[in-house]
Amino acid sequence: LDESAAQWSPDGTKIAFEADGSIWVLTMSTSATVNIATGHRPIWSPNGQNIAYEYDGVRVVSANGSGSTLLGANGSHPAWFSTGAAVAYDLSSGSSSSIIVATFPGGVKTTLASGHHPTVAPGSTWVTYERDGDLFSASTTGNEVVVAISAKQATFSPNGTQLAYVYTGTGSDQIAVLSVSATANSTILCAGSHPSWSPNSLKLVFEKGVLR
Repeated sequence: LDESAAQWSPDGTKIAFEADGSIWVLTMSTSATVNIATGHRPIWSPNGQNIAYEYDGVRVVSANGSGSTLLGANGSHPAWFSTGAAVAYDLSSGSSSSIIVATFPGGVKTTLASGHHPTVAPGSTWVTYERDGDLFSASTTGNEVVVAISAKQATFSPNGTQLAYVYTGTGSDQIAVLSVSATANSTILCAGSHPSWSPNSLKLVFEKGVLR
């Protein structure tokens, strides 16, 4: 894919991506594409029925392009909880940024931690995010741990066992994978950015193509 911010649908039949300031959905079996919204950084809901994205804040739209709703004014980088009942995003104010958790639908908001670019671990209440060039995780109960240094753009595999992210420690963006349960070092795979897992957790799609 030449387009950026590509995201597999949960059932593996579609890919949402950003091109020319719009959100598109590609059907894998037919290669047909549909423009569903103006915006950036599409993220599928766990049931595949909705897509969160950025456009003058964090919005949610049906996967067929109907019913766009503003969830968080001035927010960015949305990430779904695996229940589909909440979205984490970052909210900037001056030079600082906070991780916000908003219920969906409803939009009841809670501030979780200082940071930006959140992603949520499948089946858990832990949110991983960036701060000062490193990755941290915090639970909705307030506990926080360091995940990786010199890292950004984290995304959990659908089965929750691996964390893909972009390692920046060598001066260029590289795709890396870390086992969630192991204490071993991360494995650097190749140059690239914006990684996204396939539904079976065996492949990554990223800005330069598909890694098999």
